[in-house]
Amino acid sequence: MLARYRKYETTNLTAAMEYLLSDLNDTSRYRSVQNFDDNAINPCIPSTYSFVEHIIREIIQMHQDIQPLQVFHFGGDEVPEGAWEDSPECERILGGGLSTNRLQQLFVRRVSVLANAHGLDLAGWEDGLMRNSDTPYNRSIFPNENVYGYFWNNIWDFGRAKRAYVMANAGYKVRNPRLMTRRINDRCDKIFEVVKVRQNGH
Repeated sequence: MLARYRKYETTNLTAAMEYLLSDLNDTSRYRSVQNFDDNAINPCIPSTYSFVEHIIREIIQMHQDIQPLQVFHFGGDEVPEGAWEDSPECERILGGGLSTNRLQQLFVRRVSVLANAHGLDLAGWEDGLMRNSDTPYNRSIFPNENVYGYFWNNIWDFGRAKRAYVMANAGYKVRNPRLMTRRINDRCDKIFEVVKVRQNGH
């Protein structure tokens, strides 16, 4: 949306600002696991939520002739540490002590309210719904009837298998934890078998 901003900034400032997703004065330094340094939507500017609202409305429209949309999946995974921590807009809203996780919770809460206003349940990847690797956000902050956690980082060998159980016990609906773990473990087993065969010289 920065490209849209630049397209309209000298001719139509309202259009330029309408769906802007970043604080133009943010000096935060971070790098995502995908090696980007600017891929986190800023949770502290109104235009972020104008954009999310627009997306929700468009998806609802797309579903009208198929079946009514029931759940909005906002994504939310792999937000890099350091995102938004030097955003003047976030400083203005929350004051000192900014942290990426605190700001992420603000974003998820606001998105949940938008989804709920359209009668939708909320879904996201599990790390988008967690304060840290072991603690989900308090389920009561989300007004939606159901909130679904989709699990991708739940490998037994990495000590993350309990995440699904922690989320379920905190009142979240859990999606695909065993299936994803089984697929990953099956793949690891196949790799291990290939390595073992090669080591044995067969």
